[in-house]
Amino acid sequence: MTSKPEYQRIIDFVVSNIESGGFKAGDKIPSENELAQEFDVARMTANRAIKELVHRGVLHRVKGSGSFVSNQHYDQTLVQISSISDLVRSKGAHYAAKVMQLDTLYCDPSLAESFGLAEGSPVYFAEIVHFEDRLPIQLERRWVNASLAQGFLDQDFSTKTTTEFLMEVAPLSRVEYRIAAATPDREIKAALDLGEMEPVLRLRRKTWSFSGVVTEVDLYHPGSRFSFSGYNDFSIGDKSGFQQGR
Repeated sequence: MTSKPEYQRIIDFVVSNIESGGFKAGDKIPSENELAQEFDVARMTANRAIKELVHRGVLHRVKGSGSFVSNQHYDQTLVQISSISDLVRSKGAHYAAKVMQLDTLYCDPSLAESFGLAEGSPVYFAEIVHFEDRLPIQLERRWVNASLAQGFLDQDFSTKTTTEFLMEVAPLSRVEYRIAAATPDREIKAALDLGEMEPVLRLRRKTWSFSGVVTEVDLYHPGSRFSFSGYNDFSIGDKSGFQQGR
């Protein structure tokens, strides 16, 4: 297993100080030069760490003044994050889930880059089929940062969704997502009991907590039995696209 990237050590330092109260909202953090000297790295490495923390919303920059800790009260995202079990039950239907796989994997180069982890770092993987009145309506394939979700493998995800668990252990700070129609492979067809020519809707989502990327997930839905909807209320912030499963 390779060592943690140098810029990640700086990210961990800043986040740890915020979580412990060493850095409070509005506090100025050390400059890039100071961080580079402290961690014995190039300034560009410190710059990358600061940029990532700004991108996550943990810090904000003031031109000519430096980088400051943001107020840690965030609107969830541009999407409403809800558990699919809540959606099914809100319709008066029976919810059930079948866990197909629950295991520990180790980061290949692509997964390591996506999570900001060293190659070989452990990540959890879950594949779960979700049902509404015995009809499969979602196939979930999820990768989870093991360092931010301790106890994940000990959960009974036939009774408690991964979304519910992750919301408890890793507060949400940012989400990226994409929804598209897709042609299912044989395994997806079987899991969702699809017709021969039936397409699926795939939601691909990446979720951050303040400490880093928590999870990446592909959610597949039968095109004939599922749709996305939402609303906009600009008085409280855009809440577009009702999504199932964090």
